[in-house]
Amino acid sequence: MYETEGIEVEPSAAAGCGVPRLLCASETGRDYLRESGLVGSLHQATHVVWTTGGLFVPSEQHRKYRAVVSAVLKGYSANEI
Repeated sequence: MYETEGIEVEPSAAAGCGVPRLLCASETGRDYLRESGLVGSLHQATHVVWTTGGLFVPSEQHRKYRAVVSAVLKGYSANEI
């Protein structure tokens, strides 16, 4: 969220951003969509991520979070994330 929107959020809030991809790209997610009858309605969905808590995290800690994420994702293409 920092790189694309300039918003600093804590890791637990940022984790919610990947849910749509998880639902569509994993067998477990696709099973859930099928079992819930949501497959045909997904194009109408709105994904909301509640990003509380980032205000109280010091800027230096946010920088450390971003460094960890960069190290973990190094070598992955955007389609793999």
